[in-house]
Amino acid sequence: MKSLVIVDIQPFYHQYHRHITPKLLEYIKDNNSYENIIWFYNAEEVIGIEETIDDMNEYIGDFEIISEEQFESIIFIDKDFGFFRNWMDAGVDEDYIKTVIKYMIREGDIDSREIDEEVFKMLFQTFFNVSDDDTLDEWSDEYEFFQGNPINIPQFKWGAIKGLKNVDLCGGSEHECLAEMKILLESVDVKVNELTNFIYSA
Repeated sequence: MKSLVIVDIQPFYHQYHRHITPKLLEYIKDNNSYENIIWFYNAEEVIGIEETIDDMNEYIGDFEIISEEQFESIIFIDKDFGFFRNWMDAGVDEDYIKTVIKYMIREGDIDSREIDEEVFKMLFQTFFNVSDDDTLDEWSDEYEFFQGNPINIPQFKWGAIKGLKNVDLCGGSEHECLAEMKILLESVDVKVNELTNFIYSA
């Protein structure tokens, strides 16, 4: 069965998704096909945002669309912020980011700087199909970038996404936090379908 994953539909970003929120809640109200609904939001740990699960409860409740039972069935997760953005914003190949994330998860690394340089070089050469000779002149610059701009495995409750196979994804912002979540899900082999009617850009 499918799961629904929602990213950053919350009071702090309401101005960007005010037209989406009631439609999304109506969709949840009328759709009983999801095995579970996981709702990620940025909370007090994120600079400039001071929202709690109580704020989420009040925000969603004010629309008076979904029932209390439906609300209580939603898994709310306070997520980290900007865990892959250093590489995403620099234009690093998305599939290479996933390759490194897979390695980090397998090895239990939290910070990409924990990866041994020789392993990092091997991952780079294998993915881009280049040899030592090809990377001789540029590797020091590449490695300096990766060391100076690390990515991190988010430290939220992994149990909620463990075992997911098929996900409908929505929320935002489209090219920022939502894109990060898509990369993370696909890195753990989850099939992702984006619900474009419920995606916003900031």
